[in-house]
Amino acid sequence: MGELRADWRIRLRRGGARGEVCGAGVLLTQDRVLTCAHVVDEVAATAEPDTRMWVEFAENPGIPPVAARVAPGGWLPALEGRDREDIAVLALESPRPQAEPAPLGRGLERGREVWIGGYSQAFDDGMWLTGRISGLHGAWVQLDAGSNAEVVRPGFSGAAVQTRDEARRVEHVVGLVVSWRGDLELELPTDNDLAFSYMIPVDRIAELVPLVAELSGPDGWDSGLSERLRTWFAGEGRPAVRFAVVRHGGGRDRTLRSLEKLYEPAEYGRPWRPEAEGMDKDLWVPLKVDLKSIVWYREGEKPQPYPAPLSSWCMAMGDDGASGWPGSDWIEDLILQQAGQGLYERWATGDLEWTAPQIVHAWSTWAALLAQGTRKRRDALLDDDHRGPAGGHGLLFGGGCALEHQGSFARSFYGDRGKDAAFTDSARLLPGGAYTVKAHEVSADFAALFGDGRQARDLIRRLASEEAQADWGRRGGVFSVNSAVPAEGGPVEKEIGDRLTGRRVPLCLDASDVMPAAVRDAFYEAVLLTVAHPDAPVRERLEDIQKVQDAQPPTLPRLTGVCGRPQ
Repeated sequence: MGELRADWRIRLRRGGARGEVCGAGVLLTQDRVLTCAHVVDEVAATAEPDTRMWVEFAENPGIPPVAARVAPGGWLPALEGRDREDIAVLALESPRPQAEPAPLGRGLERGREVWIGGYSQAFDDGMWLTGRISGLHGAWVQLDAGSNAEVVRPGFSGAAVQTRDEARRVEHVVGLVVSWRGDLELELPTDNDLAFSYMIPVDRIAELVPLVAELSGPDGWDSGLSERLRTWFAGEGRPAVRFAVVRHGGGRDRTLRSLEKLYEPAEYGRPWRPEAEGMDKDLWVPLKVDLKSIVWYREGEKPQPYPAPLSSWCMAMGDDGASGWPGSDWIEDLILQQAGQGLYERWATGDLEWTAPQIVHAWSTWAALLAQGTRKRRDALLDDDHRGPAGGHGLLFGGGCALEHQGSFARSFYGDRGKDAAFTDSARLLPGGAYTVKAHEVSADFAALFGDGRQARDLIRRLASEEAQADWGRRGGVFSVNSAVPAEGGPVEKEIGDRLTGRRVPLCLDASDVMPAAVRDAFYEAVLLTVAHPDAPVRERLEDIQKVQDAQPPTLPRLTGVCGRPQ
């Protein structure tokens, strides 16, 4: 069932930190927990209780417990009427930003196996049961167990009902345990001839709790974002955290706070301060950046300034998160160098259709390069990790190739061989060239503020400061676009810094990073299909992506100003 430990599986107590265990809950955000109303108040009266609950992260003792009360609008006890479903949302007295929230899902399938972890009497440390989704019981869903011993019991109320998608290797919380049913005069389900469990499905909870609707909907939090942020703060070389823009006043935008006075805007220009239609300014600031549209090679083996065959290229599509992005970087770079900044910007922001001749041409150029390889080579491109074998020195030092089209973060892949790597602009080496350098693609890790806490504001102010940016460059080898902070390191680092801060050619944010999530995912899928079948008609792949783009809500804003010259 995947990870044995999860921050979001919550144990609840009443009566203080040493009070009785009364049930379970699910962490929705850093300061909200979902549970059943009768866990908070056994009577579950109409009036909202003032009960002080105690929230424990039972599977991660490193996160301190915290008190909680029913959140405003979070009391929906089990009374007759369509708007009452035995639900309570608790507000933590202080947030726990280090805790991983639950991955919510709305999909239900009859016969699907589920896992449930609760805290029944004598099992305060946890007890696990399994079952299968059976069918509807009004707005609830019946769960059937293999035996009566596996039916939920007191202490399981509010527990997450989990499923696992084996193909995608992801888990989802699809419901909340609400009760069991058998011979009601008997105390335990094991004493009954017939007993089964009920859950409130996430899709029903979403109808009643706007926060759950938000988190479980198509614009919910990216399931890989927290992992990417942890990796990013650890300093490992990874592509940038991506933008996700939602309509003003809804979704994540509802909690975004202005960064005005937390950094000096004059030290940043386009494309580092992109705007979005219908959204306020100064909602994000770049903390670290990477240069793309470059090709890495081994020192002393500088390539000739004309296109190289597939056999020369180090290439792989695999990634822990979104496989396919290394291929999207190729296509984005080809569009940029073939058609220039203006058309690239129109395409990236949704103003130019995917089936435009320039997009078809760029994609076809890359497909023709892939077609040079054998089926075995293309299978390896799909299966191999873009960072190279674990414990190695990246694809460039051990992959049997000479050139790697990868961002400046690729240095971290090379380990202690990084000092032997050099780079050049990609334009002359791309298939179909040689091209002149029209612009450089770049990626950035942006910080945003989701609350008004003093510590959070101080952190943003510190991270964006000239002092911290310079210190990060010295210690972590990262690049800053703060115009007051020069690049640290040797000739390679200074050359990257010059391209990031110089005005020789424009810089354009990675197109897939600024696209709506659904469009970006369709882009990656089409990339992988092209790797597998480079001879298939390109236009059909692009028509499929265009259909996804056309299906995006008209109210969904798009970023503007994703290209520009540094200050």
